[in-house]
Amino acid sequence: MMKAQTITKKECHEIALGYLANRDRSDYEVVSYLISKGFLQDEVDEELEYLKELNYVDNVRYCEDYFKYAMKKGRGPVRIRLELKEKGIEEDLIQLTLERYFDNETEKKAALSEANKLLERGIVSNCGSGEEKIIDEKTLAKIGRRLTSLGYHGDVVYYIIGQLRKSER
Repeated sequence: MMKAQTITKKECHEIALGYLANRDRSDYEVVSYLISKGFLQDEVDEELEYLKELNYVDNVRYCEDYFKYAMKKGRGPVRIRLELKEKGIEEDLIQLTLERYFDNETEKKAALSEANKLLERGIVSNCGSGEEKIIDEKTLAKIGRRLTSLGYHGDVVYYIIGQLRKSER
């Protein structure tokens, strides 16, 4: 009986390490994965503690790394918060990390950068003979929807749309 339990423990460890081989995971992701593989809660809890001792699983590091990754992808704080909640990260840790990476000005700069990327991709129509560009309301609405889907706060989206309207004059 003891031998079978040892094999299960070893299998649990090998499967957990395989799951962590390609990227960091949150506590919740590791636990969910191991339970889906048929391991008992006690075995999973024991394995998670061992992985934490080895520093293979660390929610603080995971949260920090996820923020950096998501910001590079152009995601805003609303979406990042939601995605981290889905990955089982505690609200207080999300809030602490959010405060470190996003203040109102940082969010505005990131949203403006994403809006400019959209404009550079060719959704701006040229008007007249010079380099002057006109951004029509349909295009502004498209930009607004995209910024909202990326997870920027409504007030920031309205601010960016207002800035784009001003810049076209």
